[in-house]
Amino acid sequence: MPAIEFWTTVHKYKDPSDANPTQDIAAAAVKLLVLPLSNAEAERVFWAVTLTKTDFRNRMGHELLVAILIKFALRMRGVTSAEFQVPREMVEKVNYDIYQ
Repeated sequence: MPAIEFWTTVHKYKDPSDANPTQDIAAAAVKLLVLPLSNAEAERVFWAVTLTKTDFRNRMGHELLVAILIKFALRMRGVTSAEFQVPREMVEKVNYDIYQ
């Protein structure tokens, strides 16, 4: 049984008197389990932004930031931009109406 499932079960447990003597420890365990094990991926994104934003280019636009985030999201999924399959819903949204 995965740890998050175990501690969720412990957190929901009720004894015959409808009390949960382990509720506090279970709640703390669940909160700890949702924390990321590492902030390395976030640090890589900040590093890429720092490399891109220099003294000469000190105003990073929204589009560039989105492009950097997309690049790292694809890398995390192990997909290149050439291999990425565009969802049909996304293709349907790209039409004349987006330019209005």
